[in-house]
Amino acid sequence: MDKNYETRHIFMALGICIFIYAPIFLSFMPQTVANILHHHDGAWYVFAPRENFIAFGVGFILLFVSSMILFLMDIKKVSVALSFIILFGCFGCFVTAAKSHKTLADDAISFSPILAFREYSYSWNDVDKVIFL
Repeated sequence: MDKNYETRHIFMALGICIFIYAPIFLSFMPQTVANILHHHDGAWYVFAPRENFIAFGVGFILLFVSSMILFLMDIKKVSVALSFIILFGCFGCFVTAAKSHKTLADDAISFSPILAFREYSYSWNDVDKVIFL
């Protein structure tokens, strides 16, 4: 009996693995990425905002769709091009989510919104009241 493994079945298996493991990764990955990228000496805590979890979720969905397109459309030029476009969108979601954070530190409070290109920082002398939403 011959085993007939087509290349497109690899993308099906990859898509199924992404579908199964994405919720598990989504539970801890945004906070871990925020801690790795934005934690520094004197920082008490680095928060990953809710928007990070949403952006990572969209990224995982795009990653799943990218592999399923290659499986369903039988790895043709159009499907490969479409899959690469979706893959770039996925990486864009991951990079955008990785930049966003809220940090409490000894000397200041700093944060960066999800689509902003700069980090806002306020020293404790400038802060009258902190309301965490």
